[in-house]
Amino acid sequence: MKSVAKVTKEFLLIEIWDYLLIFMIVALTVLGRDGFPVAELALAIPLVMQFIVPGRSPYLPLSRIDLVFGFLALQYFVLHWFIAISYPLNNDPIQARWIEYPHAWAIAMLLMVLVFWRFTMIRNLQHLWRYMAPAGLIFSFLVLSIDYFTAFRGSECRVSGYVFNPTVPPVFFTIFTIGSFFGWAGFTKGQRLLRYLLVVMAVIVTTAYAGARMTLLVQIFAFGLLSLILPARDTKERIQLVAVLGGLGVLGVAIGLGFDIIADCSFAKRLSLMVEVAGEPAEPGQNSISIRIDLAKQALALMAQNPWTGFGISAEKLIAAPEYHIHNQYFSWMIWGGVISLISGTAYLVSPSIALLISPTRDGLILSLAISGIIAVNSISDSLLYHDYVNVEFILALGLFYGLGRCVWAKTGKANSDLNKSAEVY
Repeated sequence: MKSVAKVTKEFLLIEIWDYLLIFMIVALTVLGRDGFPVAELALAIPLVMQFIVPGRSPYLPLSRIDLVFGFLALQYFVLHWFIAISYPLNNDPIQARWIEYPHAWAIAMLLMVLVFWRFTMIRNLQHLWRYMAPAGLIFSFLVLSIDYFTAFRGSECRVSGYVFNPTVPPVFFTIFTIGSFFGWAGFTKGQRLLRYLLVVMAVIVTTAYAGARMTLLVQIFAFGLLSLILPARDTKERIQLVAVLGGLGVLGVAIGLGFDIIADCSFAKRLSLMVEVAGEPAEPGQNSISIRIDLAKQALALMAQNPWTGFGISAEKLIAAPEYHIHNQYFSWMIWGGVISLISGTAYLVSPSIALLISPTRDGLILSLAISGIIAVNSISDSLLYHDYVNVEFILALGLFYGLGRCVWAKTGKANSDLNKSAEVY
């Protein structure tokens, strides 16, 4: 009896780490690198305990579909590790960034493997996500709200919590907000109302708190598509979903602009710049739209010289200085390794979606829209994966959402037969 009690206590401890891991992945939206130590512990300790607790094994057995995801995800790190060792590291005139070092790509690949392994171990992942996703998002919103209304603001009143870049929190806030609709058909009325509130929060974060214009456009597209994906009993309910999510988006914009007026901030001015056409190369002090256009022109000129194999990762910062990157992830890949890098990077972005859509469900579509759609469209105006923190957060989110998809397959019977085999649990 003592041994049974001991094992049960160890299982409970592991479950606590599971709760913490889910919460921290979402909270990294505003905690950034400061949250890494706790997230790393929540990721690693249960992996170690797997070898200590007798009878513990992955909740779902590995499937051939997992091989599809694994290949699409890991090939990205292998290729860019090879690119990093194939081109000389150029430290002049800007300090080298993490992606220029081969060992960084090897570490990222190892992290991807560990994250996937970790999410095969969580028995009640869908249940944990249902409750911890809103908790993490509300926490993130409160952190940004405190920043915004207590004058801990940067230029143009753009706040980002403990993250280095104000454009990053709204991207991940949107990803996790859409992901929180996973399991919609089984939600209570209260749980659905909470998701509606999160949509309003996401728009406020994007408008007032971050001033992220591209992310606002992505949200318009994503929430509209979400209203068509969510399960509905009939046409009338579908129209209601479209109207509700559309209305919530408008409400979020109105509140965000209202906050701007109260705090004397400038998102409305930043939004107006989107309709301006900058025809001349950007000079210091010009708006960020014209800077991006100028960087795109330089990138296109360089890409035309060697479109197939590129110029190495270090080449990007030399033409983008002092911006470090050229604000377009697809152009970044073309510069790093040409068409080969572009195909590899795009496959990595959509890797969970391709695997999930092999056996499509509405929940799988929601996860695919969240994890692949948001980043893929946002990458048109920003080189998000140029940054080490964003890569770590994306790897964690990738593993989490793919793990949720595996749970759906096992329960609906729409998975590869390997996933439908009975698996030993805790």
